[in-house]
Amino acid sequence: MMHLKDCEKIIDADGPFRWVYPGSIEGFNSAALKSENERKWFRKGNFSEDVDSADEVITDYLYECLLERKNLIDNEESITVALDVDAVMLVKAGICLICNFGSSYAGTHLSDWRELLTTNNASTCLDLLESAYEDSDSFIRDILRDFILELFRYGPLWDPQEGYFSKALSDKENKFLSLVLKQGYLTISNQDARLFVDGSRRI
Repeated sequence: MMHLKDCEKIIDADGPFRWVYPGSIEGFNSAALKSENERKWFRKGNFSEDVDSADEVITDYLYECLLERKNLIDNEESITVALDVDAVMLVKAGICLICNFGSSYAGTHLSDWRELLTTNNASTCLDLLESAYEDSDSFIRDILRDFILELFRYGPLWDPQEGYFSKALSDKENKFLSLVLKQGYLTISNQDARLFVDGSRRI
């Protein structure tokens, strides 16, 4: 267990970092956080926040963990037990932050670490994400959509378009990725991302 304030203190002190599952972090109301993030998701027009929300603090903390892990690898040093993070741990953290806390911030920033996915763990990761996607409502699905497509490097923005892991995944798993892409967004206009589906302006 870790308290949210401890995450902030460790970030400010630049360590020492240890990976922690977001669901085990205390010091905030997860239900209230998700409701607030949903409210912000559908808020019209531009807005700014002066204080980082709990999900943003946790995401930044996990990002720093992954950055420290990368620095150890780049310097050819041994990865400590505290930072021995794999793709499944990354995906489980992302699912928790997105599905339980409604965090689009986590969906955007944790997908930067897609290099953790390999042909050996891609199937396990996608199965976790498919289950989360099927159990989620529309605004969570839209966050998961971007997270999934970025992690698996799938779609017209990537080469190859059929996905980086297409050969490592089953036909069912590849079909799910295709469905996520083709279904598009559920809350955002698929013709103009500046708008919601009802035509009102997002940004």
